[in-house]
Parts: sequence; structure tokens; C-alpha cells
Amino acid sequence: MKVGYRVIGELKKVVEPDRGQLELPAGSTVGDLMTRLAVPEGKLVIAVVEGRRKHKRDLLEDGKEVVLIPPAIGG
Repeated sequence: MKVGYRVIGELKKVVEPDRGQLELPAGSTVGDLMTRLAVPEGKLVIAVVEGRRKHKRDLLEDGKEVVLIPPAIGG
């Protein structure tokens, strides 16, 4: 299946290119996508698909785009 992705904020320093499409096996999860994109293990990342937050164990759907966002930190 093909899954689109886009990364936001500081994740752009880690994931290159910061947007694109990947071919993944059926049954792949958000966590599988993050591993494939080499997002560091333990890095806090919010995954969003069609405006809804997804967890690492959630299954991906063909043709959907996953937006990966680091949590906002401020002071």
C-alpha cells in the first residue's frame, strides 16, 4: 500500500525528505512508518490522519497521509 507522510517542526531535521510517499506492506502501523522514516526511538511525536490523532499501534490505510508533529514546548 502507498502511504503519504509529512513532518512538521524540528522533525524536519531528522526526516528527509520532509514529505513524500512510501510503499509499505498491508497491515503496517503508524509505528512501522516511523521506524521506516528513522524517527528516533523514544522521540515524542504526535501522528495525525485526517485530523485525528493516531497511536503507534494503529493500522495505516492505503492512500492516506500521516502528519508527524513534535509536541509544542514553550515557556
